[in-house]
Amino acid sequence: MGNFSWLLIVPILAVLVTVHEFGHFFAARFFGVAVEEFGIGLPPRIVGRVWKGTLWSLNAIPLGGFARMKDENTSGAAPDSFQTKPASARAIILIAGIVFNFIFAALLFAIIFAVHGAPSNKEIVSIGDVVAGTPAQAAGWQPGDQFVRIGGRDITSQQDLSDAIKAAAGTPVRVELRRDGQTITTTVTPRLPEQTPDGQGSTGIRVSAQSVALREPVWRAIPDGFRETARGIGDIYVGLARLVRGQQQGGVDNVTGPIGIAQVVGEVVQQATIPVWVVILQITAFISINLGILNLLPIPALDGGRLLFVLIEWVRRGKRVPPEREGMVHLIGMAVLLTIFVLVAFVDIQRILDGRSILPR
Repeated sequence: MGNFSWLLIVPILAVLVTVHEFGHFFAARFFGVAVEEFGIGLPPRIVGRVWKGTLWSLNAIPLGGFARMKDENTSGAAPDSFQTKPASARAIILIAGIVFNFIFAALLFAIIFAVHGAPSNKEIVSIGDVVAGTPAQAAGWQPGDQFVRIGGRDITSQQDLSDAIKAAAGTPVRVELRRDGQTITTTVTPRLPEQTPDGQGSTGIRVSAQSVALREPVWRAIPDGFRETARGIGDIYVGLARLVRGQQQGGVDNVTGPIGIAQVVGEVVQQATIPVWVVILQITAFISINLGILNLLPIPALDGGRLLFVLIEWVRRGKRVPPEREGMVHLIGMAVLLTIFVLVAFVDIQRILDGRSILPR
């Protein structure tokens, strides 16, 4: 996709934010809260149309979206006001966007597992490099050759290869390789441990292994998609905990904004060894999980911050913080978040100008 693959972040974020806001929208309508406007993108507005009591708008800035509920940040007494609903309903409405992000990620993983395949214990084991003057060179092995069988034993993992070579140490063994779509037969005599130079294996090769993806039926792919999402959620929370404790390698240097995410998308797509569509769906799923976790944090202006006020109301036995005061807290929180985003953007831009990759090497 050339050097413009980083632009994929625009439609990815647009889709994920829209999915998130649809969660709020459907939950609000379920509990009888009026949604005054559902916006794709951020203002200024390009076009808008009222349908079933909601203004549906398409806006100029594609990196966002919103579902503006009636009296979301102000007092209101109307039956369809957000403020007149019980705390439980408001909590469900606020958390619905996060849930939609998690469900969407699970469905993306399910599509990958059903159409492309899920990771398995099987590997394609091949030769990455051959050292001169070694048994591998004498046997005619070449970089790119794939191992099929050794001594009649199928090779489906690096462990299979290691075990088969170790069992044949010091004796000639028949090795079947796949080269350019054809199977060839060779004979190699792996060296004994005392004959093997430091830094070399018994045959003198560097091994390359690629996991084999196995397609799953839909009935298995869907639950596996949810399990993969749960695993991703757990990994993120572990990473956040390590970051707070100062145990995360790289620390805050690993924190990125939309620009950094765009760089990651571009680099991953360009380096992909699997179909690009699979990579794009994987990236979208992981960002969707991250977006859900981010919104769950108890930070003003985010869903988690709003949930915190609902929790305070519950602890105080129904005594609420005035909506206007809560709205002011969220407004200040938004200003702080935007400031942080700008600072992170400068770091991301400097990294790109310096030619530094964001991916681990």
